[in-house]
Amino acid sequence: MVKKQNSGFYRLNRNIFIDEKQSKEFLSNGFIVTPVSEDPKVEILTSIVKALKEKWNYDDVHQQAPFRFSAYNNNSCWKKEVFNKISAYIEPFINQTLINYIPFVVNLFEKMPNSGDNSISIHQNPSFTDTQTNDSVSIWIPLTNVSKINGTIGVLNGSQTFLHHYRAANMPNIFSNITDYLINTGFKPIEVIKGNAVILNDSIFHWSYPNLSEHSRMAVQVICIPSIAKPQYYYYDDRINRLNIYSIRKEFFFEFNCKEEPTNVPLIRSIPFQYKKISLTKLKIYFLNKRILRLREKVSTVFKKIFNN
Repeated sequence: MVKKQNSGFYRLNRNIFIDEKQSKEFLSNGFIVTPVSEDPKVEILTSIVKALKEKWNYDDVHQQAPFRFSAYNNNSCWKKEVFNKISAYIEPFINQTLINYIPFVVNLFEKMPNSGDNSISIHQNPSFTDTQTNDSVSIWIPLTNVSKINGTIGVLNGSQTFLHHYRAANMPNIFSNITDYLINTGFKPIEVIKGNAVILNDSIFHWSYPNLSEHSRMAVQVICIPSIAKPQYYYYDDRINRLNIYSIRKEFFFEFNCKEEPTNVPLIRSIPFQYKKISLTKLKIYFLNKRILRLREKVSTVFKKIFNN
């Protein structure tokens, strides 16, 4: 039997933030915005990125895109340098913010000014661990103030609990039936002041808006996993509806080709699996049920306080 994608009221089995308020906000919304405390104007990070950009060959890519994305670059030595330089910068922030998380993947994104439709399509970030026991998170740091005008990210609040298992890097577009709804109604553009970072649950529905401004929009993404987690990579074979799960190390992404089936890495298991498109009706029912569940929890909390007194 071919297993199909599932959804459910999934919750983290532990807090991942040192700050309890941030944990609650993250659990509810699927993201938080927080200052990069050691570099309030991201001047240090900007300097690091500037040096890395001098070695960035924009034409040496294995996938074309209307924006610049370091993961598409073919130079494994340069991508290793990107990881080493950025992860060394971000580790103190991770240690002050998250509980036992480590950097695992680092990406650079650049959207050129007035370059037409350079939005990044609606997606969830891939799974990097066994998501039934651990969650990965992305730290997204823009190097300028960002808004809807110059290509910030838009998220569907709370959608990190809708689909959380088996997010393959090459998963098909399951959002085509709800694209207009998400872009026009569902998504919340996150306005970020330079010096702040957005920390996202990697399973949240999101995209980024096109850059309609007259200036380049540069951002850094650091994907983090729990230090105890075993890294995994998910590849979907749509010819036979199977999902292959591989054991990997961070070095895998230095040689990474985003669309090719992995080779020379251990296969953990292969399972029958099929993605299906999300219907707007199902999405709305899901969030209605979620609101009902939250209301029940609030009522239960009130009654507990009354009877405990």
